[in-house]
Amino acid sequence: MNRKAAIIVGGFALLALGIWFGMHIERWLVVDACLDAGGNIDLTRGFYNCELE
Repeated sequence: MNRKAAIIVGGFALLALGIWFGMHIERWLVVDACLDAGGNIDLTRGFYNCELE
């Protein structure tokens, strides 16, 4: 594999990891904000379903 192909493959791998990590950080922040507000996460309906009382 030449240098140019390695840079392209490495860049694509970094981009994919960045997108994956960003999605998980967003989910963690949403869950944390919901719990800080006194809410409850209904895991059967997904992480973004915050039930405030």
